[in-house]
Amino acid sequence: RVLLNRMANNPDVNNVVVVTGDFHCSFAFDVPKKPVVYPNPLAFNFPTPGNSYDPATGEGSLLVEFATPSITSANFDENATLEEAIALQAAINADIPVGPPLGTVNYNPHMKYVELLSHGYMLLDLTEEAAQADWYYVNILEPNDETENYGAGRLTLDGSRKLTPASGEAAEKEDQPELAPSIIGAS
Repeated sequence: RVLLNRMANNPDVNNVVVVTGDFHCSFAFDVPKKPVVYPNPLAFNFPTPGNSYDPATGEGSLLVEFATPSITSANFDENATLEEAIALQAAINADIPVGPPLGTVNYNPHMKYVELLSHGYMLLDLTEEAAQADWYYVNILEPNDETENYGAGRLTLDGSRKLTPASGEAAEKEDQPELAPSIIGAS
């Protein structure tokens, strides 16, 4: 709450990206102060849209968050059943029909990418124009399978404070920085 209040009160600070990974799944979020009012007693305790965030445009987001999956640590399909994980992934940012007078509700309209089933990693590309996260997935159950698949990319443009889908993987750098030295075998 302190960080979000500080962001809301400082419009000149507009390129904040939070990177997390302890959840072992892939996520990309807009981070508004209040994406939904939940529970809303005026709406049978279902969530209703907050008045400070528009999920269709991202307006009202104060910063963005990217979460990286794990390569080997258990994710949802290993901590629950595959069927439960698939159902949760489908429902986590979906309009759920509840009927009149509400029509549908969305518990997480600020979530712009969710992938709960696959193992892999995330690359974060930072340029003066944008911050882009690209998710790649690997098959850890087949030790000889060295393929990786591009899952998705989301980016936030300089000064925008909100996410948009990337048109593809971030471009490779013409001048790659030197890698950090290996500490394996160091004494």
